[in-house]
Amino acid sequence: MDWVQALQDYTATLVKAYGYIGIFAAMALTSSSILLPIPGYLTVIFASPFLNPYLVAIAAGSGAALGELTSYLLGLGGRKIIGNRGELETAKHIYSRYGAWSIFIFAATPLPFDIIGIICGALMIDLKLFFLMTLAGKITLYMVLAQTGTRAFEAIKEVAAGQLSASTAVLLLIAVASLAAPLIYWKATVKQRRVLLKSASSLRIDWMRINKGGQGNH
Repeated sequence: MDWVQALQDYTATLVKAYGYIGIFAAMALTSSSILLPIPGYLTVIFASPFLNPYLVAIAAGSGAALGELTSYLLGLGGRKIIGNRGELETAKHIYSRYGAWSIFIFAATPLPFDIIGIICGALMIDLKLFFLMTLAGKITLYMVLAQTGTRAFEAIKEVAAGQLSASTAVLLLIAVASLAAPLIYWKATVKQRRVLLKSASSLRIDWMRINKGGQGNH
């Protein structure tokens, strides 16, 4: 179909114009904002058919790992307030059992990672360890998504040509599920992220009051 070819040409032009640096920047931006309702992994899926999928995964994983430091630092700064939350107690149990690999496992899923970053910061997990395990997990995830994006694009062209096979139908269902699940989870947990942000803001206000009171005593 003409519209499929037009979409392919437009997407290819857009992706190649910004390249791997654009992918890195896009992933860093979407990963650094806790409430930004745009899943960055869509960048990987759309870019992979037109660039080297392995380099796309590395660029995207590096940008995402850098962006996730925002949630880690937020948790580090707000640990005194969120320290008694149920999520934190659960995270302590998981981390004590699986260690740093638990960070890798969570990072290697397409679910929003910001709450994990906040909890890791609150637990005061080593920053370098957090970054490296997040980087490894994100690159692993995006390797899979890059291959999925490449094959899904071929499947779409096959459907447009009127050649829908059973394997193509299964592939498209998997692609739709991989897109829908993180979006549903994102919507379900947005309230939690807002509460954590409010807690961090409260901590900053309390800390300012303590400093002001201490200066007054002097």
